[in-house]
Amino acid sequence: MSKKFFESKYPNISRWVNQENGIIEIGWRDNGYSSAFVRAFETGGIFWEGEDEYESMEDALLALEGGVRELMREIHGESWESA
Repeated sequence: MSKKFFESKYPNISRWVNQENGIIEIGWRDNGYSSAFVRAFETGGIFWEGEDEYESMEDALLALEGGVRELMREIHGESWESA
């Protein structure tokens, strides 16, 4: 998958990691901290956590894309999408 394809399919995830200094995690870990399969972080901590399981990786990425979109709206307001 090329970088341009990923950026066009998941623009919010791309902006989160490339412009907002955000971090994403994909995968489950048994550390008692979080059982979510996908998460979005910033230096202040976890801002968004997905579900524990998804039917497919595509479903997980789409959930992450939507979660990050909502985070950026909270941080930047409704006008962030035009930036």
